[in-house]
Amino acid sequence: MVRWTLGLALIGGALVACTPEIGSGTYYCGPERLCPPDLACDDNSYTCIYPFQVDPFACPDGSEADEPNDSTTQADDLGALTCGSSILDAVGCVQGDDADYYRMESASSCSGNDPHLEIKLRFPVADVPLVVELLDESGAVVAAGQDCTPRDNFSGRTHLCIDLTPDTGVYFVRVQRQADGPDCDGACNFNQYQLDIVYPLS
Repeated sequence: MVRWTLGLALIGGALVACTPEIGSGTYYCGPERLCPPDLACDDNSYTCIYPFQVDPFACPDGSEADEPNDSTTQADDLGALTCGSSILDAVGCVQGDDADYYRMESASSCSGNDPHLEIKLRFPVADVPLVVELLDESGAVVAAGQDCTPRDNFSGRTHLCIDLTPDTGVYFVRVQRQADGPDCDGACNFNQYQLDIVYPLS
C-alpha cells in the first residue's frame, strides 16, 4: 500500500498543516495510478513522478517478441517440462482484451522429495489487475493464481502463484486482464508482467 502523510509546521506560534515536498520517483504508484499530490503515475516505470516527465505506456523491450500468442493454437511453445529446471523467465505485456498463452507438456513424472510446478506472475498495481491460469489441453481451467504477495512488499507489484503437481498431458498458461478489474475508466487498461515457471524437485 502506498502511503504519505501531511506534516505540521509552527508559524507565528500556531500549528498549521503543511505538505512535505515529495521527490519525483520516491513512490511506486498505487492502484489506478494513485500518487501523492502534485505527482503523476508513469505507466512505464510505475513510479510517481513530476507530470511533465510522464510518458505514454509502451510494452517493455522484448515483451512482444512471441506475438501473436493470443490463443491456445498460437501459444508460445515451451516444450516438455524438465524435472528440476527453470522453464520460463519472461517479461510480457497485456493491452485491452489481449491474452498471452504459453504451451508446455508434462510427459512423465519426476522423482524427488516433492516435485511440483510453480508458476508466479508479478505485475504493477498501478494499472489494470491481471490473472494467471493453468489450462488443460481442452482449454478448461485447472488452477488459477492466488495472491502470494509477500507481507512486507514494497515493490509496487502484486504477486500471484500457482503450485501443483501436474499429471501427464499438455497444459497452457494464460495471462490476461482481470475481467472486472479497475482500469481507470479505460485509461489504464494495460499492464506489464514478469512470468516465472519452474519445476523444482523439493
